[in-house]
Amino acid sequence: MSRSPRARDVARRFPVTLGIAALTLIAFGVERSSGGATDVLTHLRFGALRTDRLVEHGEYYRLLMPLLLHHGWIHLLLNGFAFLQLGALVEALWGGRRLLLFYVICGLAASLTSATLNGVTMPASVGASGAILGLAGLILGTTWYGRAPIRGWLLDLVGQRLLYSVLLTFAIGLGLWLILPLVDNWAHIGGFVCGLLLAAATPDPSEERIEITLPAA
Repeated sequence: MSRSPRARDVARRFPVTLGIAALTLIAFGVERSSGGATDVLTHLRFGALRTDRLVEHGEYYRLLMPLLLHHGWIHLLLNGFAFLQLGALVEALWGGRRLLLFYVICGLAASLTSATLNGVTMPASVGASGAILGLAGLILGTTWYGRAPIRGWLLDLVGQRLLYSVLLTFAIGLGLWLILPLVDNWAHIGGFVCGLLLAAATPDPSEERIEITLPAA
């Protein structure tokens, strides 16, 4: 069966967003079939961030692999929904190559922050939350100190809703950490701050890109 024109249009306009989402879903399937997506040992085997493995054994791939690993369906779905929304917006405005670059840089910043400030207290850190919050920081930073017309356009599009969502994410993360100290709040903070810094260092999108209308949800 052929894809609908709408599906083809979405795939054409957001190939990097959909590619990252598909790769993450495949990685989750491999996790589930190899010991379970909620098993810490499985996470470690597939590259979860753990500071002692990183420092003592030089397993630097653990700085990036957490972007593809998730702790169960709820974790995957929450991150996936947020990434599809933010990733599509960033790809529409800055292009697919920059989306991939931003995603990787924010993910690295999240992992480095976590490894530095959590130390060995975090048994295994997984998830793309830090990178996703980095994309949120990029967008919010652009609404705060970007130039016209991008600043006004993004304010009209996201307003204060994105800021409230980010604050809610941090509040939930802190609350869960007080109950079950497995939420990597330092990774969240590191990724978000990195996104804010990228917003200050990245040229604003062209007016042609600003005029893009994203597909309706």
